[in-house]
Amino acid sequence: MLLGAAFILPFAILLACAALEVPMGQGYFWFRYSPVRAERTLRALPAVALGGIAAGAVWTLAARRPRRDRLAAGTVLAAAAVGAGAWVWWAPPVPMNQQWFNITSLSTDGAFYHESSGIGSLPLYLRRFDQDRLTRVTEQMGGTRILSNPPGATVLAYLASRVNAPDPLEPGAFQRYLRAAHELSPEDSALISGGLRVAILFAALWVLAGAAGYGLGRVFLSPAGAAVFAIMATFNPCAVHFAPGKDPAQLLSVNLMLWAWFASWKRRSAPLAAVAGAALLVGLTLSLSHAWVALAALAATLWHDRARLGTVALRGVLPAAAGAAAVVLLVYLAIGWNIPATLLAVARKWTALQPTFQMNRAVWYLIGLPIFLLFLSPGFYALLGLSAPRRRLNLGTRLVICTAGAMAFIYLVIGLTYELPRLWVVFLPPLALGLAMDAPLLRGRGPHRRAAVALATLVVAQVAFTAFHWTIFDAREAEYRLISKRLYG
Repeated sequence: MLLGAAFILPFAILLACAALEVPMGQGYFWFRYSPVRAERTLRALPAVALGGIAAGAVWTLAARRPRRDRLAAGTVLAAAAVGAGAWVWWAPPVPMNQQWFNITSLSTDGAFYHESSGIGSLPLYLRRFDQDRLTRVTEQMGGTRILSNPPGATVLAYLASRVNAPDPLEPGAFQRYLRAAHELSPEDSALISGGLRVAILFAALWVLAGAAGYGLGRVFLSPAGAAVFAIMATFNPCAVHFAPGKDPAQLLSVNLMLWAWFASWKRRSAPLAAVAGAALLVGLTLSLSHAWVALAALAATLWHDRARLGTVALRGVLPAAAGAAAVVLLVYLAIGWNIPATLLAVARKWTALQPTFQMNRAVWYLIGLPIFLLFLSPGFYALLGLSAPRRRLNLGTRLVICTAGAMAFIYLVIGLTYELPRLWVVFLPPLALGLAMDAPLLRGRGPHRRAAVALATLVVAQVAFTAFHWTIFDAREAEYRLISKRLYG
């Protein structure tokens, strides 16, 4: 009943809004409906099939089949994850056109690729990022992506497009294919092939985020429960609508950071806590939102283990701070980049940019959260419905409360109310983990056969909802701009 209601109700609202052409947003930010929904619906079916395959593997894990069957189930889950990465690449109508447009558009992740193409010396670029980039205005940069984000995504784009790149004078097979199939000039084929390498990297990082999510889930959950958690945290509308892209890709750093932190707390391991701090620092170079996720996890841990605050500080907080400091020191000694100074400058620039956005702030306070709730998938609502009646204030409940508190502070006090499905994707792993920890179903208790059916059903509902949700929106406006020929204007 919970899954059915969580599946049908958001779709009824979304389809009604699409039929009535109700804008999903206002002013500077809004999500367009797809002009080719019928074709998208057909292209969503392979994802549903992958969901069925993953559900079968989860059933095998939950039913406590023989070891050989469970190993096979793990292999099938890994193959399904790779299949999901392939699906998000090929699913859009005319996929190559949409992928190269998204990775070359300054209003989306193409800003990082364009920025990377002008870098001569990467160490020099990073050392002077504050002075050379953050002092500029939006018109000079063609958008706000570079100005409102740390340069980590630009570094990834630089590495993907430059490492082992083909010689411009001797184009590789892919560039030759682009020239022949799309009648591109040598310059355009080099630009597009480099951009597609970046998009492929982002897709691969998103797939790896699912594997890291499974490891995070195994800290507290059964093998089947960890697989369900990983699917919920990575294959959801907030991630799939923007994959391949920087925001879904950074789920890898979020999951690795949370895994190291909670594993260190559970094992009282200072080295793992140091890894968590290092992962946090690396994640911050991609997005400042990692700090809020880390704060929520820390607050939940301290709240739950308040009787042993000294142990948590000595074996957790201090080693984590040392791990982060080690990364800062090593990077500074290696290339002279002062990461804390850059992060502080980006935070100040982000604050200064907010008044420049053309939007009605009062309207966004009313519509921002409802739009985000329509992008949440059935698994979250089902686990919330299962855990709410239990009224147990365990670590999972505290993690949900602390994560929701951080999101509420960002929404109500900081005033970040727009584009939440994309910007809040980093909060889905701690939310899903907290809900999963509250549910005995995902911890491996209860009748195994009945639990297996329930978990498999949860997977099917999660994947099918996400796939069909993807059919409704042209979230990055690629279809709209390619059809209307507006492109980058």
